[in-house]
This record gives sequence, C-alpha cells and structure tokens, in this order.
Amino acid sequence: MENNNNYNPMQDPNFMNNGQNQMNNGIQNNNYNPYNQMPNNNYYSNVGPVPNQRYDGNKKINSLALVSFITSLVGLFWFAGLICGIIAIVSGIVGLARFDEKTESCKWMGIVGIIIGVVDVFILTLSIMIDIATIF
Repeated sequence: MENNNNYNPMQDPNFMNNGQNQMNNGIQNNNYNPYNQMPNNNYYSNVGPVPNQRYDGNKKINSLALVSFITSLVGLFWFAGLICGIIAIVSGIVGLARFDEKTESCKWMGIVGIIIGVVDVFILTLSIMIDIATIF
C-alpha cells in the first residue's frame, strides 16, 4: 500500500479484519462480525424483563395501599385510632384486592397498613374497655 495523504482505511480490505478478506469472489460473507459479538438469539431479548425478574421501573404507587399505611400510622400517634384504624383496614383490603402486579408497586404498604390498623383498633378498644371497667 502506498503511503499517500488520500489513504481511506474503509477502502483497505485488510483494515479491522485481521488480514482476512471479507469478500469472497464478490459474495459478501454474512458471518462477518467485526466486534466478535455473540449473535442475539434470545427470545426475550427485546420484549422487556425476563419472567420472574423483579422490575419496578415506571410503576405507580397503589394509592389505597398508601392511604392505608398513612392512616394506620396516624392512628398510632393520634387519639382517633379507632377511626384511622378502620379506614386503614378497609382501604388496605380494597387496595390489595385491586392491586395490579404489572403496573403498581408498594403492595407492602397495604399489608402493613392492615396489620397496624388492626393494632390501632385493638389498642383503642382495649383502652376504652379498661376505662369503662374503672368507672364501674
């Protein structure tokens, strides 16, 4: 190859192919892979996450589960534990019933909201019963 200023490496048949000519008598070699990449034969490669793989990107929070979680916590630290507990239990059950695994996240908030809501109702009911028992 001559040493001149008009050298174009893309026209050089020995450039980036380890000296192997990729044209065989005018027929292009379809097996040529310049970056030594493995062929992509995976069926699931371009259709999203693999089954049984956790994927939380771009999912919305289940609003009823969030309401259940927040009202159950408010019921623990505020006097309206009975009302907040009942709201937490009902909204947690409805939120779990309507929960869509593919489009929503934070299922744990509904579960924890139900548990803490039951504790709210139990503690406030127990304290009311103790107060009534001390009066009589």
